[in-house]
Order: sequence, then structure tokens, then C-alpha cells
Amino acid sequence: TPAYLEKFPAGLMRQFSFKENEKTGFVNFFSVGNGEEWITPYRAPFGGIECSINTSISTLLNFVTDILAQAKIEGVKKIKISLPPEGYAIDKADLIDEVLLHSGFKIITTELNYHIETNEGKFEQVIAPPERRKISKCLEAGFKCEEEINPNYKQIHKLIVDCRRRKNFPLSMDLENFEKMFVDFPDRYKLFVVKDKTTIIAVAVGVIVSSEILYNFLGS
Repeated sequence: TPAYLEKFPAGLMRQFSFKENEKTGFVNFFSVGNGEEWITPYRAPFGGIECSINTSISTLLNFVTDILAQAKIEGVKKIKISLPPEGYAIDKADLIDEVLLHSGFKIITTELNYHIETNEGKFEQVIAPPERRKISKCLEAGFKCEEEINPNYKQIHKLIVDCRRRKNFPLSMDLENFEKMFVDFPDRYKLFVVKDKTTIIAVAVGVIVSSEILYNFLGS
């Protein structure tokens, strides 16, 4: 989105796009290491090529070939792409993987993805019995989960920082940037909390990736 692209430091973004008939696609890179490396995404967990459904393999191959040619002209020695889980766009993931591998990219890291289908009925009915009992005990104890509409960002940020510090997982995002992502993208970032009466004891930051996907971005 234009708002997201504005977050790129001036002069360090490389944007590529194509249009063939009704098919379109694009990818944005961020230049690091004195210009010797391009990465995507910028300050986000996943990036990569976005394209229309049913884009042909030849179109994508030509697109990636043009990107690599421009990278060579600019003296880029490495391009790193962090792709999303295949479930984000299962109809395009295999195609993009095939094109990148054919173009000389190599897989250096693979990670497990965990997701919950939300179209299989009530949540309590699809989870394992032990987890269902845990939820029942929480409800009986008076805990409640809800979306926090008017959050105290300082309080919530401190809770996340303290929880992660206890587990030796420091949070690199300061309070200013934590609050800023909600202010800049109010339709994308959602904050959920668990309360013991009026005290917040757990939080989860969700990112609306699409109309079908809510990504659990950060929590404690």
C-alpha cells in the first residue's frame, strides 16, 4: 500500500512491477549493506512477489530475469526473499517457488507454520479436549478475552517487554514504533487482550493480511 511504501528510507527502495493483459505483479526490495544486498520485506515478517492468480510461468520468469539483470547492473551480490507460508496464497505459492528456484535462488531456511481453520465450527469444538478444559477453567475463573479498542500502548508495550525479557526474548520494537503501527495502519493491526477482571494479563497483536487471514504477529 502507499502508506507502507512511505516507511521505506528514501533512496533505498527498489520497486519492480509488470502488467500483461489483465495480469499484474510487483515486488519491493530494500537495499542494505552499502547497496550490495536487496531484501524483502522491509520491517515485516513476509514479503516476496505479489501477482494475479493464473499469471503464466513465462511471465514470472521474464519478470525475475529482469530483476536479476538490474541487480547485476547495480552491483548487488545477494537478494534475500522471505516468503509467506503457502497457505497465504496456495494457488500461487508453488508457481512462485518454481520460478525462483529455476532462476537460481536457493532455499536457506524453512520454518514450520501453525494455523487454525476458522470455518470448521465453534473454536471450542475443534481444539483438543485438554485445551478445551483449560479454556473452560479460565472462563469459570472470570477471565475474558476481547479486542482492545482504546489501548494504553505504554502499559501493553511494557507487559510484552517484561514477559519476553523473562524468557530471554528481547523485544526490538520500542514504544514509539509499537504505537505508530496501530496509528498508521488502524485497519490492519488489531489488539486482543485477556483480562482478569480489569487487569490485562495477556495480549496478542494480529495483522489482517487479507480478508481470509489474521496473522498472530506479536504476543505475550
